[in-house]
Amino acid sequence: MLHSGSRGVGNRIGSDFVALAKAEARRWFLQLPDPDLAYFPEGTELFRDYLHAVTTSEAETLKTNADFGDQLRFQLVFIFPSEGTFWSEQPYCVLDAEWVSPEQRSASETFRDYLLDSPQQELAVDYYLRPVDESLVLHAPLALEDGTDPRVTRDSVPSLEFLTK
Repeated sequence: MLHSGSRGVGNRIGSDFVALAKAEARRWFLQLPDPDLAYFPEGTELFRDYLHAVTTSEAETLKTNADFGDQLRFQLVFIFPSEGTFWSEQPYCVLDAEWVSPEQRSASETFRDYLLDSPQQELAVDYYLRPVDESLVLHAPLALEDGTDPRVTRDSVPSLEFLTK
């Protein structure tokens, strides 16, 4: 199933792909159970193009379920492909540039250590994020009933460096 995106560029890209998928369905005389449904058969060029153009995060899937669950016909489910996925930690970096002062670097490292400390890592789950510390026990909203599998780890689903197809 294709998602049209919620706003902005994502909506435009998603809407364009939905229109392409509906045109393909008409071209191949496919009868879908609902006129609002659209999909690309796996392995087709448009399927690969769509995967390159549109992605969503586990956090966005869970937040959509929480925010719009009463409006959804079916709850969204985040799927981890067995071939691997793009694991991403929420971006934070300590800049290493000549224009970064020792005080700025020290403050940045202190803030990074604060973010990685257990209380903040435990709080991440409440905001639909997997903690970097994989020893922490996950709980709702990172739960099966909310649309994701908390048992999935970097060991069970490998990290992809780039799209393989």
